[in-house]
Amino acid sequence: MATSVPTSPGPLLQAPLAAEPDGLALGPALDGPSTRACYPLHAPRRLQHGAIVGDAGSGVSNLMTLVAVQARAAGPMVTAHINGHQELTNPALAQRSTVLIDGASDGDVAEIALEALERAVQARVRLMDSMEAGSYPAAGLPPLLVTIAEAPRVLAGNAGRWTQVADQAGTVGIGLLAAVPTLSPEAFGNSVRLRHLLTTNTIALRTSCRHTASLMAKTDVFASSGQGQCLATAPAGVGQLLVDGRTPVRFASYWLAPSDTEAIVERARRRWLVAYPDIELDAPTREAFTPDLARGAA
Repeated sequence: MATSVPTSPGPLLQAPLAAEPDGLALGPALDGPSTRACYPLHAPRRLQHGAIVGDAGSGVSNLMTLVAVQARAAGPMVTAHINGHQELTNPALAQRSTVLIDGASDGDVAEIALEALERAVQARVRLMDSMEAGSYPAAGLPPLLVTIAEAPRVLAGNAGRWTQVADQAGTVGIGLLAAVPTLSPEAFGNSVRLRHLLTTNTIALRTSCRHTASLMAKTDVFASSGQGQCLATAPAGVGQLLVDGRTPVRFASYWLAPSDTEAIVERARRRWLVAYPDIELDAPTREAFTPDLARGAA
């Protein structure tokens, strides 16, 4: 007797798409003049930061993994994963990233992650200064994408230090991508400044966050009740990309697996990440992360 397999919630990625002028393709646009929603990770002489906001089950982990795959497929890239959850929620991305800081096993993940990023940023600053390099590519430094799952737990209590890291990281080739359930200041260590730095690019999925809904007021994805409480009505993976200086794009994210079954999803993510691996991390940054955190190219 045949057993049916649940289908993917949305459009399936058939092959990585070459980086477009506007950035890394997240999925087809659902309205407006754009063909696809494109995440602008790379900017002249720097990497940009961003945030993915969404409730549980809205497709946050899929999009975080998709950005990593597209970034690695588009050109030389190293990925680091910080897991703020008390359980490992994205094993494929965690295991196939060159750097892993895991809240499920590394104790105080917030302090470990912060100290590691501070060391990495300063190591790159010193190298660029010593070489009198005007940009991180000129210093031979590979771009480093740092994905942060359950970012509120990682950022809590150290907003000032995280703000300094985020201020400097982009120019030395380190881009932060934080997953948060809300865009309220509480999700960013109660720091409006840190929220501003990490939401240069915002990928907003299904969420009950009132602040996010207000940014999407012109779309039909969200509605409001009489008390102003946002009601999440978007299907998983459908959301809006908000980039400073651009018209927001409503889109349906590509999915990496032909099913929403957990085991199939994890196998598919692993296959994509194995097919498009990290390049080797530079020595100063590797030493900053310490041997316990940095591994060979994933």
